[in-house]
Amino acid sequence: MLEILKLAEQSVHERHEIDRELSIGRSVQRREFLRRLLEGDIASRDEAGEKWDALGLRPSMGNLVVTVVEIDDFSFLEDKYSPAEMHKLLMTFLDISDKILRESESAEMIHLEKGKFAIVLSLDQANSQLYVYSRLYGALNRIRTEIPKYLNITACFGVSGVCRDVLDLPRAYREAEAMLGEKFYRGKNRIFMKEQIGEKREQGFLVLDIREEKAILSALRNGEFENAERRIEGIFAQISNRRPSHKSIQMICAELINIANKVSKDAGIEIAELYESRESPYEIIQKHETLEDLKAWVLGRYKKLTDLMQDANIIGLAGPVSDITQKAIAYIRRYYGKDFSLADAAQEAGVSPSYLSRLFKEECGMGFTEYLNRFRVERAKRLIEEGEMKLKEIVHNVGFNHYNYFFKVFKEMTGMTPHEYELACKRDQKVGVD
Repeated sequence: MLEILKLAEQSVHERHEIDRELSIGRSVQRREFLRRLLEGDIASRDEAGEKWDALGLRPSMGNLVVTVVEIDDFSFLEDKYSPAEMHKLLMTFLDISDKILRESESAEMIHLEKGKFAIVLSLDQANSQLYVYSRLYGALNRIRTEIPKYLNITACFGVSGVCRDVLDLPRAYREAEAMLGEKFYRGKNRIFMKEQIGEKREQGFLVLDIREEKAILSALRNGEFENAERRIEGIFAQISNRRPSHKSIQMICAELINIANKVSKDAGIEIAELYESRESPYEIIQKHETLEDLKAWVLGRYKKLTDLMQDANIIGLAGPVSDITQKAIAYIRRYYGKDFSLADAAQEAGVSPSYLSRLFKEECGMGFTEYLNRFRVERAKRLIEEGEMKLKEIVHNVGFNHYNYFFKVFKEMTGMTPHEYELACKRDQKVGVD
């Protein structure tokens, strides 16, 4: 009897495994069929109808609408997570969306590539376009609001017009993809429908005016971030109004980065210090998906540059410094928290200590040691302002070996003791809060 029961249990288990494999196989077939339809690989209406019915697709073949879904900032997510984590994220995204769509029993969702999905939804016999889009918007909006709760990500949705013929799906797919282009100007975590957006304006070509370029260059060299920021805001407002091609926008951003790189090089700051990522800034430009994000990133690099120049106390240099002095300044910036000497920096620059000492004073208007101390004090002031470290920790963090010497240098350069500066910062913060 026990043997019979075991055989029965084994048979049930095997049946479940077969059913599961058949279900997975059918799911793969559905995805492949819908992909071919959207890409225009199926030209026969009869073939499309037969396979549609045979695969048991949820939507009927009437009043079809295509939605292309794109996870926001997908390229940055790939940098952050492992391939296994990304796969899990995509499958969870698909599961959450599919459960919401199943409630309508009239939609199929497939994963196309990377962070992109397609939804084919049928509104069957509905004739009112207002009803069609109202119902569709409701389902998509539920997905849009549920996804951040579980995955801490957002997505955008581009919606096509209604197509009456299944063979018209490729056109609807292209239309839905084109609607996603609105994300660049309107922002992330949105649903884009033609009825809401209206006719898109023509795109043209825009270049950075040479006078504007010179004005930004001058503002950066003088450490006038607010001036540079105002001009950048104006450039991006012009982009938003005129909507030039993406290639044109990328060229403008590349020019703005070239300006920052030039000022950085002239100031003896390593260009790599402006960018958190190991990727080139030109690659990062292409990753940003909205105009607002792109503007924020460019302004972030400009703010970082002016902060670095202020820390290094090199704003207002008469002109570019030599490669030798640049190397010495870069050495200070890299190792200011450690114990090193003029000889160490000279070795890095490939010259004798006496030659570096003389050249450095000529080009920077101060000696190597004074420059180093000023840089360390600027770093110390920034840390005191942040208020996250104790003074004793700050002393060692910025490269001073003895507190008394730090105290002496700090007071000479600021007119206050470190404690007095700390109290002044706290008073200013309190006034700001009040």
